[in-house]
Amino acid sequence: MLRITLDDLDDPTDQGSPILAADMSPAPAGSVIRAPLPVQTFAPAYAPMSPTRPSNSAGLVGAIIGAVGALVVIIGSLITWDPNKESGDRFVNAFDLPIGFLIDWKSDYGNDQDIGLLLVTLAVFGLATTFIPKVGLIRNCCGGAVLIIAILYLVQMASFADAFDAFGPVNLTDLLGPGFYVSAAGGLMMAAGPPRWR
Repeated sequence: MLRITLDDLDDPTDQGSPILAADMSPAPAGSVIRAPLPVQTFAPAYAPMSPTRPSNSAGLVGAIIGAVGALVVIIGSLITWDPNKESGDRFVNAFDLPIGFLIDWKSDYGNDQDIGLLLVTLAVFGLATTFIPKVGLIRNCCGGAVLIIAILYLVQMASFADAFDAFGPVNLTDLLGPGFYVSAAGGLMMAAGPPRWR
């Protein structure tokens, strides 16, 4: 009996192949020639995965956090920043603090160009862009600007405390009203929330 192995099927044109030899030489009497087995190919059992777009849930959550932070900044600008000074029948808020105070604490109160107007402008601009895809980064920049304002104000209040420390101990926390902390927290929310890209 003629035996054909799978290795012999690799190259049937080989002169030493038993398939070619079986075709060229007569089969001995009583021998059985078996046809070569068909080569089977197997298709993958799974379909190729189509590329999926990444989830935008993080950007949406960041946009919501940024929007809330912008509203917090606006609220913080309306409440007390300096509990030791009064403007009429109320304590001083960010709208009573001149922008020059961020550079020199000796700047006069009541200047028309006030910190509150700057804070509200940044908050409104950040709120208007936080849900717009690909421009949400502007809201992060506005939040960063709010934080810079808070830091500059803190530095000037620390300088003010040092200047009057000779007349007695001055606690810095006693010079900062809740409006400062609220606005700084809102700016941090605006700056930290990831932007929405799509």
